[in-house]
Amino acid sequence: MNTTPAAIEQEHRAPTYFATKWGVSTKTVIRWFQNQPGVLKVRGMGGKRTELRIPLSVAEKIYQERSA
Repeated sequence: MNTTPAAIEQEHRAPTYFATKWGVSTKTVIRWFQNQPGVLKVRGMGGKRTELRIPLSVAEKIYQERSA
């Protein structure tokens, strides 16, 4: 039985990665993913900024929904 949390099992990417790959703006990617389950919200230096880290499995799901 695998007890490793899903967040550790998957590779996560920044919104800029998907924006470049899909040809949309980074702001669009952030808007699509900011409230999705499984997306990590990481505080930047000084706690002033929050950055997203998107699991590949979540990105795949949203991409399929958006391209249908």
